[in-house]
Amino acid sequence: MVFNPLSGCYEAALDTRAFADGEVNLNVTATDLAGHVSSSSTPFKIDNTACAPVVTYPRDGNVVWGEVQVTAEVSDVHLDRTEYCVDGNGWNDLGAARDTTLLRDGEHTLAVRALDRAGHKTSVFLTIVVDNGAPSGRILRPLPGEFLEGRVAVEALAQDSVGVAEVELNVYRLEGDNLTLVEVLPMAPSGEGRHEVELACDELPDFTYALELTVKDAAGHVFRTGAVPVNVDNHAPGLRVLCSSPGAVLSGEVALEAEALDEGGVFLGALSCSIDGSDWTPLGSPWNTSACADGPHLVVVRAEDGRAMPPSGARA
Repeated sequence: MVFNPLSGCYEAALDTRAFADGEVNLNVTATDLAGHVSSSSTPFKIDNTACAPVVTYPRDGNVVWGEVQVTAEVSDVHLDRTEYCVDGNGWNDLGAARDTTLLRDGEHTLAVRALDRAGHKTSVFLTIVVDNGAPSGRILRPLPGEFLEGRVAVEALAQDSVGVAEVELNVYRLEGDNLTLVEVLPMAPSGEGRHEVELACDELPDFTYALELTVKDAAGHVFRTGAVPVNVDNHAPGLRVLCSSPGAVLSGEVALEAEALDEGGVFLGALSCSIDGSDWTPLGSPWNTSACADGPHLVVVRAEDGRAMPPSGARA
């Protein structure tokens, strides 16, 4: 060591980089001309390494909601504290939870910094996505009460402030107030929040069904629409005239009778008849043949179902 007359002390430069971070002891020994020896030991700490926080939750790009606990790992022998802030609005201790409901839904910048006792400070930045709002949706088509047949495109609108993760169509058989699940169909996006799926009505028995839309977002929030009733009717009603056969000779009052059948019998409507192209009248009223000229006449009986399928007809 060299004596510095300005300070009155013996001095020497010590390169702490030659030592590992941690606590060390500095021993100084002084010897005078008479050979007397005196020693002194002083403990101190070496810290040449900046602390580097590793954020363990949330990760960059994670969707978060509700109360969030930010966690990070820091390896530093002389760590002072670890803090975080959102969008640059004040630093919080890492142990303090963050209520994300106070933030708008969407992207935010999360900063985490670690400080050690040597004055080193290191920050990391990542993007998080806040999603506290539930998604929404509605079925655009078919309309409630609509009659369907064949292959039908079902279209729905699904929205979320951050993004829709999944859209499904639930198909139920509707009997009174009872719903029985028939199938669940994933819907594909078609642009501008719209989603579509093809419903194979031709593979379903004629009956009344209910369609329900389920929308899920990345945060796991789920929205369900109310049930939209629709009627599947793929078949025209069948018809058989009972009162006479083609070419039969009739006189006086004749009761026109017919039997109509519709698959499932759920949508069968009224029967009607027309004589010689006259207006359609409900079947059941007696036909007074004496009001008609003798000779051949055309009697047409018609059956319709609730969908107004092309009517079945029988002629006599």
